[in-house]
Amino acid sequence: MSVPEPSDGTEDGYTIVEMMITSALLILVVISVLSALENVSSAQAFQADRTNAIDDMRNVLNRMTRDLRQATAINDCGTDSATISYTTAINGTSTAVIYTASGTSLSRTEGGGTAFTVLQNLASTQVFTCTSATDVTGVQWVNIDLNVTPRKLPSTTLELQSEVNLRNRTAILAGGAS
Repeated sequence: MSVPEPSDGTEDGYTIVEMMITSALLILVVISVLSALENVSSAQAFQADRTNAIDDMRNVLNRMTRDLRQATAINDCGTDSATISYTTAINGTSTAVIYTASGTSLSRTEGGGTAFTVLQNLASTQVFTCTSATDVTGVQWVNIDLNVTPRKLPSTTLELQSEVNLRNRTAILAGGAS
C-alpha cells in the first residue's frame, strides 16, 4: 500500500533549525531592548541625583551668602579654607555662625549650639577663601567654592562658586549706620 502525497507537493510545519534561528533572533532583540531600558533608567537616576545635589548646593550657598552679606565681622577664616566663623544678624539678633567642612560634609553651628550637617558628598574641604580690602584692615570678601560628587555613576564633580561682599562691615568701617 502506498502513502498518498499532498496534492501541492509541499510539507506543512517548521523544521527544528528554523525554530532555533527564530528563537535566537528573538532573544537578541529582547536583550537589546532590555539593555537600552537599563541605560535609560541609569541615566535618569544619575540626572535625578545630580539635580538634588545642585539644589542642595544652591540652598546652602544662598543661606551662606545671605548671612555673610549681613555679617558685621569675620571672627575666623581658617588657614585651611575648611572653616569660617562670623557674626551676623539672624532674626534681628547678633549671632555667631561657624561653617566647618570635614571629610565629605559641611556643617553649620549657630549661636554656640549643636553643629548640624547642611551639605553632604563634598569633593573638597577647600571651601572658604577670605580676601581683605586694600584700604582697611580685615576681611572684606569671602569666596565660597562648593564641590560635590553625586552618589550615582558616572562619577562627576559639581561646582558652585560665589564671592560675597560683607556689606555691613563696609558701612561700619566707613562710619555709616550698622
